[in-house]
Amino acid sequence: MRANDCIGYTALFTNTENKYLVEFPDLVGCFSQGDTLEESLCHAQEALATYYSEKKGDLPPASSLETIQNANPNSIAQIVAIDTTRYIAKPLRTVKKTLTVPEWLNDLAEKYHVNFSKVLRTALVSHLENLDSLSAYDKRMLND
Repeated sequence: MRANDCIGYTALFTNTENKYLVEFPDLVGCFSQGDTLEESLCHAQEALATYYSEKKGDLPPASSLETIQNANPNSIAQIVAIDTTRYIAKPLRTVKKTLTVPEWLNDLAEKYHVNFSKVLRTALVSHLENLDSLSAYDKRMLND
């Protein structure tokens, strides 16, 4: 695993009467819980992975552990990390696209039994790989 394949965010673990509640202050709506601290840590990793996948890797910068701990002295602050390469969501279904090409190009391609779908897929991947604006998440989608 490469270093840039891992992300970590500080989670707050708050002990209630019979559960540990987990909150990621930097990630709006990312919560979990568990009966024990160990269980809540596992559930926190699952919550972070789900959040990462749902947001397609578009996450805010992480605050420091110290900043979050100092603002929440009654909770346990812990960095929770995941290997992002395990949480790239690629839908498996295909979609039909209608396109146009000049007749002479179509005739030539058909003469040599060109697979239009394969050529277009290869060209799209190549084009996208060369975009400067492609996000890290989307780059990983192309490489998996």
